[in-house]
Amino acid sequence: MKKELDKNVYCSRCKNETKHLIIMTHETGSFYEDEPEFNWHSKHHIVECAGCRNISFVHQYGDEDSWEFERGEMVWKDEFIVYPEKPFEDTEEYRIEQEFKKRNWLKIKAYSYVPSALYNLYKQIIKAYNENLNILCASGLRILLEGICNDLGITKGYIYDEKKQKIIRDGDRDPRKRESLEGKFFGLFDDGYISFNEALILQKILYVGNGAIHQIFEPDKPVLKHIIIIVEGILVNTYELKHHELMKLKKDMKIEKSES
Repeated sequence: MKKELDKNVYCSRCKNETKHLIIMTHETGSFYEDEPEFNWHSKHHIVECAGCRNISFVHQYGDEDSWEFERGEMVWKDEFIVYPEKPFEDTEEYRIEQEFKKRNWLKIKAYSYVPSALYNLYKQIIKAYNENLNILCASGLRILLEGICNDLGITKGYIYDEKKQKIIRDGDRDPRKRESLEGKFFGLFDDGYISFNEALILQKILYVGNGAIHQIFEPDKPVLKHIIIIVEGILVNTYELKHHELMKLKKDMKIEKSES
């Protein structure tokens, strides 16, 4: 009768850790030495899965340091390495990683009227986000927003505080428009492309983008997701809505009531 391996190991056919039976073993260790300074043993097994009868190769190793504490007692434990090894796709770590990707995965939105250069950049941003290239994603978002300003001809704008008061800077007596990216973002508000709250949020996004570009700072994934949602809304409001089907409805259009 075949002896059972001391530990369940991975079976490449069952895709799970199963009971294995030993077909043949070659054993070496310090017991072959006359006066060993360090006790160890190594066993190479040819094994057969007790379920599907798939053949594998197992290396079993243990020495005088191979022990762990369990419930306050020292327990000797060998290490078992099976060949073929368990692929990463069959590990719990991989399943957790895939579940995380599934929850955080973003689809590339289809836009019909966003300029091609901006749309190509947007697609690269989403790909960077999905691949966890967070610094590149944040940098791309900053570039995309600046690209929107350039495409719309926004070159400057007043700087506002959160109470919609224009800010005076650099010793000026009166507020004046700024050519900085901060000013351009508020310029989008001045020209009616975005709401005031969106302009305030763009200032926060600017800090994240600048941190990624100038300080190699990596923003958190949830922060990037929120930013992407805001930017997607701006793309829709700025380029898509004016071409929406509902814009074609006539003011004097009669709406017939359906019979109940």
